[in-house]
Amino acid sequence: PYERIRRIAELRGEATAIRAGETTLTYGALIASVDKKAAFLKEDGIGLGDRIALCVPRSIEMIAWMLAIQRVGAAYVPIDPTY
Repeated sequence: PYERIRRIAELRGEATAIRAGETTLTYGALIASVDKKAAFLKEDGIGLGDRIALCVPRSIEMIAWMLAIQRVGAAYVPIDPTY
């Protein structure tokens, strides 16, 4: 999914990628957020084949983290924050 979204961002960076309630995020802003999070994960040694617990409420941030984890080659394990 990351590469596909990046291609869309290159063509239509200002188009709305995500809308959650009153909040919207463009493709360009989404890719910037994902890249920043992916860099953080890489700096922390996260990479191919690693599994990352993802415990955040459903939100735009959750989507950005999911994509960032995938971008570095890891897998996310979703954990409901209410548990």
